[in-house]
Amino acid sequence: SDCSTLCRRILTYFSYITVFRRGKLTFKGQSRMDGQDRGQDMDQPAEDVNAGDTPGDIVEDVQESVVNDAVAGANVSQNDLSMGDAAGFPTELCNYCVKPVQVCGAWSELSKSITKGCKWSTDGSCILTSSDDNFLRLFNLPNCLFQLPVDWNELQEMSSVLQCKESGLIYDYAWYPGMTSADPATCCFASTSAGNPIHLWDAYTGQLRCSYRPYNHLDEPVAAHSISFDASGEKLYCGFNKMIRVFDVASPGRSFDERPTNVKKMGQPGIISCFAFGPQGIYAAGSYCKTVAMYSESDGQLQFMLSGHQGGVTHLRFSPDGTRLYSG
Repeated sequence: SDCSTLCRRILTYFSYITVFRRGKLTFKGQSRMDGQDRGQDMDQPAEDVNAGDTPGDIVEDVQESVVNDAVAGANVSQNDLSMGDAAGFPTELCNYCVKPVQVCGAWSELSKSITKGCKWSTDGSCILTSSDDNFLRLFNLPNCLFQLPVDWNELQEMSSVLQCKESGLIYDYAWYPGMTSADPATCCFASTSAGNPIHLWDAYTGQLRCSYRPYNHLDEPVAAHSISFDASGEKLYCGFNKMIRVFDVASPGRSFDERPTNVKKMGQPGIISCFAFGPQGIYAAGSYCKTVAMYSESDGQLQFMLSGHQGGVTHLRFSPDGTRLYSG
């Protein structure tokens, strides 16, 4: 189907990044587009744009698709809608049945490398990417996207405003959760790479602010496989083989709290690959051994484990109300 074909395209690795505009439907009579009115009434037909084979091609054709028709074809369970209403939260449905409209992208400077991932800053003003050439690149959104009315048919290319080079393969990276462009002190991100300590980079200057140096029981430096700040930004969680190490962000260096995840074959096995923090003082950790475990933030005690994955877990995310955990 068109929907499954679109999903396959989204999951494919590309040597460039693109930014899309998507339709978001909110029940209970609310309507939002990333916190701003993008100049399009959600009751009006959404634009469906097919781009050419190359990212820079001008939009070839525009098809009209009524939002109500998309909702009808999305098989939304009335059960899910009533659950959202009962919890007091607006139930949002992203309209994935309508092809997204590409509004900008970056392809020229990434043509000789493979983009491994991209992450929005907390305030939504810029995008951080990693690629197989061991570079972290920072892209600001084009100014035209912040001006109304927006010409969605004018495709613009983004150029990186900052590049940070790691000497080894980049394993993971994370924005500081309190980041806002209005406060330069909060504009930073952390990265972990092969053969290196964890680096904290300044998102304005590209300078290295500090390093966090994990080591093993033999006092040998080890690289973290995954990293994530907690919700407050005070702690930096790092994933290792059967181990989580927690740094105090305000105290760089070798001081950290060590939390084994598997002792005498009891607990969560494997390399800790990702984290997600809930609003109730708990966090989830995924591993490459197909498991997800819930821990207490205060002492790192294992609360319970979830199984069912057929492969390693690489992504985790709590719902905004903290009642659901999404894993992939």
